[in-house]
Amino acid sequence: MKWMIASDIHGSAFWCREMIRAFEMEKADRLLLLGDLLYHGPRNDLPQGYDPKAVAAMLNAVKNRIICVRGNCEAEVDQMMLEFPILAEYAIDHANRSENLRKYYSSKDWGEYTIYIHSLKSSSKTIGAQNLSDLAFSLESASKEGDEAVIMEGHSKAMEMYERIVTVIKENIDVSEGSGYVENEDVLLTLEKMDA
Repeated sequence: MKWMIASDIHGSAFWCREMIRAFEMEKADRLLLLGDLLYHGPRNDLPQGYDPKAVAAMLNAVKNRIICVRGNCEAEVDQMMLEFPILAEYAIDHANRSENLRKYYSSKDWGEYTIYIHSLKSSSKTIGAQNLSDLAFSLESASKEGDEAVIMEGHSKAMEMYERIVTVIKENIDVSEGSGYVENEDVLLTLEKMDA
């Protein structure tokens, strides 16, 4: 798998366009973004071609190939504009998603379970956790069909995989809401552990 690594777009549509062009030219499979995507930050001048909406649109166009971590200029509103999760958000959402998955699994409320397992499937895929995404897909299909045997067989394994991935993220990335500063080598270590 070929990776391209980039960071510090800071809302520059000019540099984002150049990055996407290089990404396509290099025929990379994945784009690892190391944060600071949309906002320029209070200490920096406005970058060339500053247009955060255009940057969000360009990045969303390749969302299925992006893995992203939060930089020191990201804010909660940035995630609202992006159609792919930032790793910190994946970990922050863990408690709520896990609680709901366990609750609806225990009560055998397959309609509600379907919603949360679908969310786990989609967000896991976008951060590169393909095995978990595939398992969640089979659980989503089973819950839509009311196939309790498949759900009973796979639910615990999916929860264990989810917990393990979030643990690795939390060990290597500051996931406290509002902070999110990440060192580049931490990201690479996280990805290695997640892929193992």
